[in-house]
Amino acid sequence: MNMKNLTQKQMQSIYMIAGLLTVAIVCIIALQFYNSNNTKQLLQAATSYQKAVITNENSSISVADKIAKFEAVMKNYPRTSYGILASWELAELSVAPTKLDTKSFGMNIANIPKAIEILQQSAENNPKDNLTNITKTRIAKLCLASNQTDKAIKILQSTTNLQENGYPLMLLGQAYLQQKDKTKAIQTWQKAEQDKNSSLEFKKIIAQLINNAS
Repeated sequence: MNMKNLTQKQMQSIYMIAGLLTVAIVCIIALQFYNSNNTKQLLQAATSYQKAVITNENSSISVADKIAKFEAVMKNYPRTSYGILASWELAELSVAPTKLDTKSFGMNIANIPKAIEILQQSAENNPKDNLTNITKTRIAKLCLASNQTDKAIKILQSTTNLQENGYPLMLLGQAYLQQKDKTKAIQTWQKAEQDKNSSLEFKKIIAQLINNAS
């Protein structure tokens, strides 16, 4: 059983969780902005990132130009939250599917190594930023999509909030299942069920994963 077997409603719930996470990220960035001694740089980073996002939403602009905008944010403000967010966007653009025969989990498999490299650089630049835990889960998801299971497990185990966060635990369970270790997968998903911040729908998804692996 893998993510492909989840219903559309369940996948929508995961997207909703991601949306709520985005709201939390904005709050973290705002807090960082006001507590920073370098507010001018953060303001410049915020402006640059906003311009990149606007460019990315314009369908008439080439992918190359969109990538260039986010690359500029990463290059000029690598150790800010906006540099981290830019790395996420760059990774997404890198693996955007272009051909039906290169899709896995809705990704362009050929560009997964490039996307992983982008995210790893971001993680190295921001080892103490809380957002880096999210960066690592994104790396792990790409590793799972490209059958780099051992690397995915190592990355997930390096996150500082693994035991309290249902989503990375869900991915870790998926990794163990790829290794044909159903016992570890189920045990990990049972831990994911204990996340007090998880929605009821997310818990139902975990319960289905457990049920199908049993």
